[in-house]
Parts: sequence; structure tokens; C-alpha cells
Amino acid sequence: MTRNVTYLETWQMLYNGSYHGLATGYGRNMINQKVTFPLDDNYSDDELAFLPYFTYFYNLKGLAQENILPDWRISEMAQDVKISLERAWRVVGGEGSSLWTTVYFYATDSQDKASLQRMVSNLRNWPLELIQWKVENSHRVDITFNREPDRDGNYNSQSDRVLPANERCQYRWNSNPHQLDDGGSSLEFDPGAWLLPYWMAKWHGDI
Repeated sequence: MTRNVTYLETWQMLYNGSYHGLATGYGRNMINQKVTFPLDDNYSDDELAFLPYFTYFYNLKGLAQENILPDWRISEMAQDVKISLERAWRVVGGEGSSLWTTVYFYATDSQDKASLQRMVSNLRNWPLELIQWKVENSHRVDITFNREPDRDGNYNSQSDRVLPANERCQYRWNSNPHQLDDGGSSLEFDPGAWLLPYWMAKWHGDI
């Protein structure tokens, strides 16, 4: 999506499904953006959804601020994507991801205090040392296991609740935040997974 008016007509045709005879448009398809067997949950799909959500709403707001399109058309273009975002948020909102939260806040102008608290906690608890050490949490008495197997068929490998960032092995947003144990690779990760939501939240005024 672009703010260049040269491409708006073609984009609108793609969105509505009238481009070269497409049966359904992008807008309708985005509502159900994650179609998968429940036990085959690939967290890369969340990242591949939320980053475009931000880009989409950033450009919609730009189109509105620059008076390129009338308000009614902006609302029409946002309708299906808002449904998609709210559907996705109902699934991942409780994970406390600082990245998903700041994208959701920007797109919806939400000021939910509980979500903000989880977002700040995620940023504060992100480990300063970014080496992927061995992590073992499955023996803890304060853990409640998810009764379903993970996508590899392993039982008792995931927790119902997401542990604080400095107690688990997630250094990328496309990895499983419910994973309890990890053998550790001793690799050092870059801080991009922390820096992106931090500066987005600062820019938007969430923190």
C-alpha cells in the first residue's frame, strides 16, 4: 500500500476483488488471516500479520491527514482490516508482546491499562544479555502445562501462561512464547526484537 495516488485505484480494485476477475478481495481474506489446524500454530504467522497491520494503518492515517481521500473511503478501507486485527488480538493480546501491543495501540488508539502494563513489563524484563543459554522451566511447580501437544507433537512442553521475557528462551517474535525448555545454542542475538517495539512505543507516545 502506498500514499501515491497513482496506485490507489489499482489497490482499491485488489482490495475489493475486482482486479482481473478475483473472486474475493484482500480485505475479505485479511479477516481470516491465520487459517491453520489449531495444534499447528506457527508464530511466524503472527509476525507476518502484525508488521503489515502497522504499515497498513500507518498509510491509512497518512492518507487521511493529507486529505488524499475522503473520510468515508478511509473508513471503508479500514473496516475489514480492523476486524482482522481485533480477531488476531483476541488470540495474542494476553501474551504481553510489546511489539504486538504497540501495533494494536497505534492501529486502534486503544489505551487499555492492563495491556500497557504487560507491554512495559515485557520491555523491562527483556534480558540484557542476548546469548541463547540453556533454559529449563518444565520442572517448576508454578507452571501449568498446556494439555495440547506443540506443533511437533510434544506434550508438557508449553505453559498456559507466558513467562516473563527473562525467564524464557524467546529472542525473536516469530518463536513460541509458551515454550518452556530450550537446549541453548550459545549464539548471541541482536537486540532488534527489543528495539523495534521500544522505539515504536516511544514514537506513538505509549511510554
